[in-house]
Amino acid sequence: MENNITIVDAIKTVLQDSSEGMTSQEIYNKIVERKLYAFGAKTPEAAVHAKLRVYCRDLDFPSSSPTKYFYLKKRTGKTNYYALINPESKEDNFQKELIQDDSENEMLAEEKNNDKSVIFGFEEPETFLHPETQTLLYNKLIAMTENGYQVMITTHAPNIVAETNIGDIIFVQKNGTDYILRYVFTLT
Repeated sequence: MENNITIVDAIKTVLQDSSEGMTSQEIYNKIVERKLYAFGAKTPEAAVHAKLRVYCRDLDFPSSSPTKYFYLKKRTGKTNYYALINPESKEDNFQKELIQDDSENEMLAEEKNNDKSVIFGFEEPETFLHPETQTLLYNKLIAMTENGYQVMITTHAPNIVAETNIGDIIFVQKNGTDYILRYVFTLT
């Protein structure tokens, strides 16, 4: 058998027939059964698993791809079930719609505002977003502040914290039933 398609294309072909999602092992077995790809790796199951992770919308790590073809349909214990992102589905294509096609946020980022009574609050907006997409979203939120809007973000994303002006960071700590707010002026 000669490889006319990539491993990712073989995974996509298998997942097109699955509405319930499949494990990486099930996907590998179907690729072999249907002779979609001839693996040369010593552990071809691991190659399939790695490609699923790199291109999975719901798994984010530094070497993952900004292009996403798959998502986690469900998780049972430690077992992940993957499904193919449907490019026609708003639910499956939320990153693109949230960031690239969000004309209302574009408008807010570009329009000047003198009304300081409006505060936009975002709780961990980076959740499930690739680091590059997180940065794109963050830049739009910063553009809103530059035009006079007040924006409050809670985050655990190091890349968002690293991009933020240190004088704009407020550290919130719970102390019993009270909360302590501290401005961060230095990194010491």
